[in-house]
Amino acid sequence: MNSTTFRFLTLIAVLSLLSIGLLHGQTAVTGGIGGNVTDDSGAAIVGATVEATDVLNAVTRDTVTNGDGAYRFPSLIPGTYSVTIKKAGFATFTREATRIDAGIIYRVDAKLPVATETSEVAVTGETPLLQTDSAEVNETIRSAEISSLPLFGNNITRLSLLAPGVSMPGGQLDLHPENSGSDFNVNINGAAPNANSHLLDGVENTEAIQGLSLIVAPQDAVQQVKLATSDYDAEYGKVAGGLFQVTTKSGTNAFHGSAFEYYRTAGFFAADQFSEPNGVPSNVWNQFGGSIGGPVIKDKLFFFGDYQGMRNNLHAAGNVTVPIDAFRTGDFSSVAAIDPIYDPATGNPDGTGRTQIQCNGVLNVICPNRISPAAANLLALLPEPTSPGFSANYQISRPATFDQNQFDTRADYFVTSKTVIFGKFSYFKASFFTPTAYGVPGGGPPLGGVGVANAGNSSDVDKQFMFDYQHTFSPSLLTDARFGFSRVVISELQLDSASDAATQVGIPNINLPTSSSTTTGPRPLATTRSSSVPMSESFLASVPTSAAAEPSRLANPSLSSTTPPLGHAQSLRPGRFADQAWRRSSSVFPPALAETSRWFSLRKNFGSTPSTVRIPGRLRLG
Repeated sequence: MNSTTFRFLTLIAVLSLLSIGLLHGQTAVTGGIGGNVTDDSGAAIVGATVEATDVLNAVTRDTVTNGDGAYRFPSLIPGTYSVTIKKAGFATFTREATRIDAGIIYRVDAKLPVATETSEVAVTGETPLLQTDSAEVNETIRSAEISSLPLFGNNITRLSLLAPGVSMPGGQLDLHPENSGSDFNVNINGAAPNANSHLLDGVENTEAIQGLSLIVAPQDAVQQVKLATSDYDAEYGKVAGGLFQVTTKSGTNAFHGSAFEYYRTAGFFAADQFSEPNGVPSNVWNQFGGSIGGPVIKDKLFFFGDYQGMRNNLHAAGNVTVPIDAFRTGDFSSVAAIDPIYDPATGNPDGTGRTQIQCNGVLNVICPNRISPAAANLLALLPEPTSPGFSANYQISRPATFDQNQFDTRADYFVTSKTVIFGKFSYFKASFFTPTAYGVPGGGPPLGGVGVANAGNSSDVDKQFMFDYQHTFSPSLLTDARFGFSRVVISELQLDSASDAATQVGIPNINLPTSSSTTTGPRPLATTRSSSVPMSESFLASVPTSAAAEPSRLANPSLSSTTPPLGHAQSLRPGRFADQAWRRSSSVFPPALAETSRWFSLRKNFGSTPSTVRIPGRLRLG
């Protein structure tokens, strides 16, 4: 046995020993039943046999009352149980339909009269709502309610709004690779959404950055959802908001299953009169799946499995800005009065004394010989306007997709009445294709509501495994050892990742490899949050590649073969004053340019490395 295996087995053994304790409470994945057994006079009955039988799979757990007449089943898989209490010389007590929820101990007290020939005490009906053994405030939603309530997209996390003290925040991270399961964020008692915690079958299910669920179980796979909003046990001490506990279904002695399909088309939508003047683009949304469970060995071994798929084929629309023909050639005379362009080759190094640029006596016009070829090539990647005006003059609709596939498998093995083992594996995969406003060559902001922060091809693959072992040593001693493993892989690849557009437009050597490897070709990206902003006002800019101090050096890009990489350029817009924006760029651009009155932001995701470079609006005017 190697050292790694030995250390792992040692860790499991230590955790198992640490999990042994007195039967004082339930666990996050199980519920419990407890109570006191007395005679007619109120005296404790010692040594009474207590049996808890799962109604659906006929599995029985047993224990005996202690010296105080008390008993407890602290670790029962959620479901409906019958409780039977027997003692020689006393009538048999039976309590039917005792519903058990995860994380809660239900009290079933019994008073046994002296036995006669046919004496029996039978109690029927649901367990009272008031739980005196816990101060926890929670909302529990069970399988019948989950199946009956309408849920958009079969998303059980939306049920959280049924609990008191829960409100919906202003924004949701929806249709995004970092939340491809569409977890529904909520504020609980005023706490931030990332203060909440999530448990799935008793193991951690909380994404570390945003506080979202790693796996959102399908509706048909869920036995119950419990949302604890306050006064939960100390074992959940890291939780500052609410605690979501989701329990999945298990198999029973009878085969049972489900199947579903939902279908929706664009014919049910209303058109957006601004970005969809020709009507609603094509949109087909389809969700389908099912579940099945049953016995492998009757009364002993059970299985349950489910699958859910989703296909969302739509056309994402946008209303963005592209430069008009005059701006592409350097003619900004139409906005000379409201947005003058100053010539950086004039005036003082501190920016004072500069004069408005002109060409052949016409103000706000850049002469053709002062326009960088690289800038002209970049502008050529942008499409022509589809409507008049300087801004919001390009309406576009492009196809997009969002697909999901997920499944769960679970097995429960009741080895003996004192030993229970169960395990589960969950798999989830989502794929996104999000187009850009200007197409693959021009890039631009992502369209529509699919992965809006990330254009291109994205995917999310989540895997989760858990295993639980329970053994009752005596009426007062139990071990519950639980192990869970989760893995999340988010991959994002830009649409032009296989091309070298930067070199093609005349800006070489600006793409850095994502690692020390010299391998070329598309590379998946980690989380990319750089965003593109279309040009909202007319201008023309060129991209300098020289770090020289003299503006005249900007006229010839070939003079600066050793210039540090600039980043990428694509979307063009005027921004704030350059003396605030360029302090971090002094190694790339000369100090004189830092004093120009306005700057413009250009961004293009060339190759596989996204970045942003801010460029003054009057570059290449030397």
